[in-house]
This record gives sequence, C-alpha cells and structure tokens, in this order.
Amino acid sequence: MNHDTTIKRIQELVPSVMELSFGCEMENNGKKFLIYKEATDGYFMAIALDKNYSTILVSKLNNQLTNTVILGKPITLAVVLRAIEVKYKGDLFASVASNGWFHFGRERGFWKMDKDNFNDQSDETRTFIEELLN
Repeated sequence: MNHDTTIKRIQELVPSVMELSFGCEMENNGKKFLIYKEATDGYFMAIALDKNYSTILVSKLNNQLTNTVILGKPITLAVVLRAIEVKYKGDLFASVASNGWFHFGRERGFWKMDKDNFNDQSDETRTFIEELLN
C-alpha cells in the first residue's frame, strides 16, 4: 500500500521536517542528495546518494529557481509522535514502550525500534498511523 499521503500529512503537521538542514533529502535534476553540513549562512552542502558521491551547494533562496525539490527529513518515531501531538493538541496520550509497542488511546501498533523510519515500518503500522492522522 502506498503511504505517500500519510507522509505528506506528517509533513504538514510537522513542517520542520521540510526545512533545509542536516539530514534533509532533496532531489536535483532527478538525482537524490542528502544535506550533510551548512557551508555558510543559508547555504548547505549536499552529497549525492549514488556511487558518484558528487556534491552540490544549495540555499534556502535558490531552490525555487532550480530543479531542486525538498523531499524532507526521514519520518522517525519522534516526528510521528510530534504529528500526533499537533493533531490532537494534547487531548490524547500516545506512548511507546521500549519493545516497540505504540499505544494511542485504546489502539496500538508496533514500531520497529531498530529501523526508526516510517518507510521501514510494517504496512499494518503505517496504516495505523495513517488512520490516526487523517
């Protein structure tokens, strides 16, 4: 199942995921890059996520003028919990046990703690989160 709408919903609820900063993925002319450091104020170095490891310089100002698309930072458990907090404004309580059980109200899912990325979770967990946030 495609969970792109859930990722977009999380990005809406937690806009900091889409800021250009360390760990942010981006695409330039069809090639994926990862920001690894700030070069100077407002400019960032990004390395290609392919075998060539080429680098580019990007800025917050010029990404609208180029073929650069911000893909965002990985959707981690912390980001998901923040999205839940924003959506429900603290009305409900979400918790995660150290073994990965994710409780929200009377519902629960399982988060693979060794793979802290939304895309690496089971389809059941991603659907559970989708239902919570939509």
